[in-house]
Amino acid sequence: MLIETVLTNLFREAGDPALHTEGFDIACRFLELAEARQDEAAWREFIDHHNGPGKWAALSDRARDRFMAQTAPTADGFHSNIGNPTTLADCRRIAAPTTILCSATTAPYNRRVTEILRNEIPGSAWREIPGAGHMSPLTHPEAVAALISAHLLQLAATGAVAPNR
Repeated sequence: MLIETVLTNLFREAGDPALHTEGFDIACRFLELAEARQDEAAWREFIDHHNGPGKWAALSDRARDRFMAQTAPTADGFHSNIGNPTTLADCRRIAAPTTILCSATTAPYNRRVTEILRNEIPGSAWREIPGAGHMSPLTHPEAVAALISAHLLQLAATGAVAPNR
């Protein structure tokens, strides 16, 4: 199961250099602000970029606090993404049954990476989460859980994994 996986380097290989630059710039700006200990500014720019202007301000204090607590691991993830060597050929070699989730109102950057993965991972399934933006596991947890459950049930039905007993 992949939920709007961020693989910035795939954009360049797939012929989308502008999206590669956008992803790289997003990551670098987040890292720049986080390293300057401007965590709230880092998250505001990231959340608003992916979900629309004002989305950060619309979050509850509790939600903003949860994001802020994840600044260091998110920065680690951005460092990992920038250096991720995954290629389209690597994606074509994935043999595991794969479902790719995309939020209906996500940013074009995030939608495109799911389309690339759908086209490159053999036999993959692509599912859209209605009404959701980039943060679908947080904003639409029931829909995401239902899609994960359906994926696992399909794997169990085909014998790809043993059912939980």
